Amino acid sequence: MNKRQSQILDLLAKNKKMEVTKLSELLNVSQVTIRKDLVILENSGIIVREHGYPSFETITTFL
Repeated sequence: MNKRQSQILDLLAKNKKMEVTKLSELLNVSQVTIRKDLVILENSGIIVREHGYPSFETITTFL
């Protein structure tokens, strides 16, 4: 996991759900980059994506 993906997880831990556009603005990267990171995190079982919003299913299993 890279630094940006960790930052995404930190933001999701605080906000539970966030739009891709908001994540890209906060992290100063493109929406495409955020979507790629979200796919990696989802495939790892760390997050769940629902109706276009990434969210944590559980944080404790990751920590």
